[in-house]
Amino acid sequence: MLRPIALTALAFGAGLSGSSVAEGQKYTVETRIYRVLTNISGESSQTLPCSTADIVHKLNEDLDGITLRMEGDALKWDRFDEPRSPLIQRVAEHHGTMTEGEADHVVRTADTEYFERVEDDWEFSKMEWIANATDFTFRPEPDRPGVIRNTYSLKLTYIKERAPVPGIRTLNVGKPTLASIESKGTWLFRLGEWSCLRAQVPSEGRLYIFLMVRECGPDTDKN
Repeated sequence: MLRPIALTALAFGAGLSGSSVAEGQKYTVETRIYRVLTNISGESSQTLPCSTADIVHKLNEDLDGITLRMEGDALKWDRFDEPRSPLIQRVAEHHGTMTEGEADHVVRTADTEYFERVEDDWEFSKMEWIANATDFTFRPEPDRPGVIRNTYSLKLTYIKERAPVPGIRTLNVGKPTLASIESKGTWLFRLGEWSCLRAQVPSEGRLYIFLMVRECGPDTDKN
């Protein structure tokens, strides 16, 4: 049986440089992360070369009857902005502004309660951990207007399994064991267009990490 992934954190580090970008150039950044438990079929295309990881720039997939389409600035689940299926869960999002030469970090933690044996009795305890650690470094791609190079590292931590609790078989309430997946490499994308990094979590489904970056004026206030 699939167990919930606890994933609620994002951390960004941006260092923007290059003669093609004006001093003080700012970028608005939107990131959405979904957990997908459905079967997957369809087509995807990698329109820009990237090193390591599963990064795509166009999607037309069937997720057990829900059509995911991503192309340009369009991202739709059927005709809706959000998926209407309990098997596709939005687990994190981030909206922010990054400025050339500056770093911006956002970190959240996840927690869960569980039963554990204390001496001769059972009681609830609480565990907290960093669920997601992501670092992005943006630089304009030389001689390719509108293309940004993102050198990234990604670590996702989730609940892999739980210890059994005597007398309770139907509820997953035992002490959790955590596991992590990591990815790092280069992510090229076009300004104003969605791109997606897909990460497989063993026995837990697939994560879709959508990224949209746009230019904004140098006087835009930081979120």
